[in-house]
Amino acid sequence: RSPAGSREEEEGEEDCRREERSEAREEEVRESKDTSKHRSINVFYTNANGFYNKIDELKCSLSIYKDIDIICVTETHFNSDILDAEIQIEGYTIFRKDRNFKIDSSKNDLSYGGGSIIYTRNNISASIVTGSSNAPDSLAVMIDTAIGNLCIACIYRSTSLNSVQNMKLISFLNNICNVDNEFETVLIGDFNLPDVSWETGCVNGGLVGNNKSFLNQERFINMFNEAGLSWYFTTETTRRRIVKETLQESLLDQVLYTNDALITNCTSLSPLGKSDHVSVLVELGVSLGSDNIKEKIS
Repeated sequence: RSPAGSREEEEGEEDCRREERSEAREEEVRESKDTSKHRSINVFYTNANGFYNKIDELKCSLSIYKDIDIICVTETHFNSDILDAEIQIEGYTIFRKDRNFKIDSSKNDLSYGGGSIIYTRNNISASIVTGSSNAPDSLAVMIDTAIGNLCIACIYRSTSLNSVQNMKLISFLNNICNVDNEFETVLIGDFNLPDVSWETGCVNGGLVGNNKSFLNQERFINMFNEAGLSWYFTTETTRRRIVKETLQESLLDQVLYTNDALITNCTSLSPLGKSDHVSVLVELGVSLGSDNIKEKIS
């Protein structure tokens, strides 16, 4: 048998094993939802395009969209001068990732903008995921659910990232979406992939050529496909803005997941403040489960 044939056979067997594991995990998630006595986990996501002056509006939204367990916000534009106490939401724990790198290496100061933040209800057992420090403008937390650990990642990919920074983000996503992980993963955020057709899972326009923007977008969509990820939005618009008196509509924000049973529904909501991105309410197909919820402190 030729070495090439042997490798192809081994790869085929590995694909079969991965498919079997994926099907088993999907069934486990569905059974968990059917037998759980607790409601599903709800996640609120938005790209704030500057979050500090919109926190009070988010608090009002939480009173309307009740039972929000996790909040993910991208483009916070925070820095180390802003204290956690200034951005605290009562009843939630903060996990934040301020921009800590330079977009323009010729400048001395860190670049303005970017950043992400995750709030989790105080009664949820959550911890930061190892490797988040290496992901530009992005982070992930691990929470306990009825099916075990679940990774929730809040992702912001700036179009200004250089090749090294893009590869750091891809490496981070690869690690938390690996099929051999003992946990499932949900990615939520602004991936800034305007030239990707989410209906076909390819970059539009045929040959990518040497266009750096197309090349970076192709790297991300290839990574999603190779990891076996599914995504929720295909033709919807998540950002609307006026460019030179022309309405520009794009699908930039996305929800991706390692298991089809993880997502029950995604609903587009009004933007936060004057942000040009819609907000999204994500209903997961899993619950926290009484054994995995910390007791509330009265």
